[in-house]
Amino acid sequence: NGTLRDLSSGGCFVVAAVQPVGSMLKCTFTVDGVKIDFEAEVRYQDARDPDGSGMGLRFIRLESYATTAIEKLIASRPAAPE
Repeated sequence: NGTLRDLSSGGCFVVAAVQPVGSMLKCTFTVDGVKIDFEAEVRYQDARDPDGSGMGLRFIRLESYATTAIEKLIASRPAAPE
């Protein structure tokens, strides 16, 4: 279990117990009621997150419906301040 953060079309950051860099994980999260199952590679670990340790994940296998749901969510968010 973990908390999904910093979602992009290519991956995400998850606050959770970290796994070794290069590990392959099977994960699930829900976007606007759509359950998304995917495989991801751990790209980096970060213990500096204010909410706890976490890891950056790169999506490896993502179905087209999942890509569409993620892109729709990203487009609906306000832009980050510069």
